[in-house]
Amino acid sequence: MIAILITVAFICGLLARLIGLPPLIGFLAAGFIMRAAGVDAFPDIGKLGDFGVTLLLFTIGLKLKVKDLVKSEVWAGTSLHMLTTVLLFAVFL
Repeated sequence: MIAILITVAFICGLLARLIGLPPLIGFLAAGFIMRAAGVDAFPDIGKLGDFGVTLLLFTIGLKLKVKDLVKSEVWAGTSLHMLTTVLLFAVFL
């Protein structure tokens, strides 16, 4: 069962890559396709998903350059996003 899920994800990721999209789009499409086909998740899917997110964040962290974080575009965008989020939550709460 797991082999089928991985195979479908691999094929969808490859197809997405061939048409110029990131493979992640294909992996997401594979999840939607399998769910629409009625395939139920196996019991340890949560643990596997947590591991995948941790691995993804780790690889992103490896490519992070600290000097890119001190650019004014980063700080302005972050500050604006934080201000908007805080104001929206303050209004709704």
